[in-house]
Amino acid sequence: MLKLKCWIFEKKVLLKNYFLKVFKVFVMISCSFILVSCGGGSTGGSSNTSIDRLIVMGDSFSDVGTYGFKHTIQGSSPTGINSTQLSVDLLSTNLNLTASCNYYVSPANTYDATFTVNPEAGCTNFASGGGRLIYRDATQTYKPTDFRNISVQLTTAAGTLGGYTSKDLVIIGLAGNDFADLLGSSLLVFTTTGATQAAALSAFGTFVSTVIPVATVNATLATIVDSASLSAAMASLGAAYSAGIATAFNSSVKAGLTDLGAEKIIVFGPVPVTKTPRFNVILVAIEAASGSAVRSALENLFNDWVATFNLTLESLSLNNDKVVFFDTYDALNNYITSPLTYGLSTNVTTPACPAVGVSASGPVYDLATCTEAVAEATVGATYKTYIFSDSFHPGIDVQNKISNTWLKFIEAEGW
Repeated sequence: MLKLKCWIFEKKVLLKNYFLKVFKVFVMISCSFILVSCGGGSTGGSSNTSIDRLIVMGDSFSDVGTYGFKHTIQGSSPTGINSTQLSVDLLSTNLNLTASCNYYVSPANTYDATFTVNPEAGCTNFASGGGRLIYRDATQTYKPTDFRNISVQLTTAAGTLGGYTSKDLVIIGLAGNDFADLLGSSLLVFTTTGATQAAALSAFGTFVSTVIPVATVNATLATIVDSASLSAAMASLGAAYSAGIATAFNSSVKAGLTDLGAEKIIVFGPVPVTKTPRFNVILVAIEAASGSAVRSALENLFNDWVATFNLTLESLSLNNDKVVFFDTYDALNNYITSPLTYGLSTNVTTPACPAVGVSASGPVYDLATCTEAVAEATVGATYKTYIFSDSFHPGIDVQNKISNTWLKFIEAEGW
C-alpha cells in the first residue's frame, strides 16, 4: 500500500509538471522562432552584452581539468583549447566568452585527493570529477568540507568571486554520483540474505540518514517483517532521500547563487543511471542470477528514485524566474531510446573507449588514456556518435547536443 501511495503521488506530481513543462517548452520554441525570423537572437560576448562571464559548478560532466584531463575521449591535449570540448566549453565558444578553466587542481585518479587552487588567474569553473551533493570517502564516510561537495563549490565560488551580477551565466548540475552511491548501497540489500543482508540494511539506513531524520529511518526499517515490507520500506526511504537531496540542492542554489545576485542559472540533474553501461552490466548479472522480473523491478525502482529527484528539483526551479531546469534524464533517455533520430550510434550500452581491466563490479576504463585514435581503433570512425565514452560518462556528440539545447534556453529566456 505504501509503495502504491508513493506511485500515485509521483504520477500526480509528474502530471502537474508535465503541463508546466509543455507550457515552458511552447514559450521557448515560440521565442526562438521569433528571434530567428526577425534576424535577431543573442550569441553572447561582444554581441550580447547581457552575458560576460560563465561560472560552472558540478561534477565530471562539466569538469574541464581538475585531474589533468577531461572525463571524455581525449583530444590532442588533455585540457585547454586543443582538448575535447565539453558542453560548457562549447557554450563559452558560442557566447564568445573566455574559455572555461578549472579552479581546482587535484592528483589524477586519486579518490581521496587533496587539492590546490589553479595558479592560472580568473578560473571560474569549480566543477570536479566525483562531485556530489553529499560527498563520501572510500569508506562511505560523509566529508562535508571536501571540495567535491556542491555546497563547498558554491561557498568557494562566492568567496572567490565576491558575489554575482546580472551578466553572469551559471551552469550547475550533478547527482549522477549521488545516485550511483544510493543504488550501490541498496543493491547490497536486494542481492544478499541473512546476516549479510541485515548488515547491508543497517548500512543503507546509515546512508540515507544523512538526509532523512534518524527517527524516521529507524521507524521505517522497523516495519520490515518479510520481502514485501522490505520492498516497501526501501522504496519509501529511497524516494525520501531522492526528494531530500533535490530540496537541499535547490536551497544551495538559492543561498549560494540567487541570494547573492545571480540571475541567469541553468540547473540540471542526473542521467538515467540504470541505462549507463556501468549499471547495465550489474543488471544483466542480476537477471542471470534471479530472472528478468527481479531485474525489471529493481530497474523501475531505481528509475523512480531518479525521477523523484528530477521532478522535485524541476518543481522548485519553476518557482524561480532566475533558474531554468534542464532535464538531463529525459534528454539522455531519448538519445538511448531513439539514437538514430539524434544521429547517434545504436550501440547504446557499448562505450567508445576500450576497457583496460576488470573489477568485481565490471569492466574498468581509463579516460585519461583514451584518445580519439584509441576510440576509433576500438569502435570505428563513428566513435564521436557513441552515447557513452566509458561506462558512465557521455560521449562527444552528446556533449555537443546538450550545449546546443542550453543555447536555445538562453535565447528563449532573453538572456
